[in-house]
Amino acid sequence: MDNQWKEYCAQYDKSDESQRQSLRAALSDSQRPVFDAAWAEYQASPPPPPLRDTFQYKPPDEQVAFLKTYRKSSMLKRRSMLKDYTKEERANFDEAYRAHQAPEKRKMAIVGVIAFLGFAVVMNKSDNTVHTPPSPQPEVGRQGAYTPNPNHARHQILKRDSINRDTVHRVRVRIYEPLKEADLSKIGKAIKRASPGFERYYIFFHYKGPGDGAAYATTHFDPDFKVDIFDKDGSMGL
Repeated sequence: MDNQWKEYCAQYDKSDESQRQSLRAALSDSQRPVFDAAWAEYQASPPPPPLRDTFQYKPPDEQVAFLKTYRKSSMLKRRSMLKDYTKEERANFDEAYRAHQAPEKRKMAIVGVIAFLGFAVVMNKSDNTVHTPPSPQPEVGRQGAYTPNPNHARHQILKRDSINRDTVHRVRVRIYEPLKEADLSKIGKAIKRASPGFERYYIFFHYKGPGDGAAYATTHFDPDFKVDIFDKDGSMGL
């Protein structure tokens, strides 16, 4: 059956009885036997399968809307949207979705490169910045070797140790000028507060020398607090 007779049979099939009579009357005597044979063949052939409601059969505007909905959906929703697709229909959709995603991926890649370059510039500036470390500040409880009067401090912790199963705490302190009993008392009590938990405290103050010779003064908690100044004129430890 050629396409001309197939189309005529399809039109005949959709018509009511009066329209069918008009269609038969329009045929010549020689055409009617040909039509009757074509009509019998048309009726015997199986009807074409209905179009499936899948992506490839949708109009272009509905395809775009379907892709946007799919992109914003959860994985569970996506599986539901494609659950009735055949293998061929799924492959067709995957190809269309990759093409739909391509501009967005390019945009994200450009943004990523720009962000990386900005971070690299910031890090480069940071690496080239000269950082001046802060000058050491004297503090109670800080141990260190002798340095000549850092930042005009009045004292500096030289050494500390604990003896007799941590019941006695000994501290050696550098002072940079002869101090009065009241000043030595304040420093000694501050050192004790900074290291609580001992029964006795022996604090030795050294003036000028390396800190391993005779002490200028002491503030001991044995256990009662007592201040002794042995070098009234500051001549020891030269």
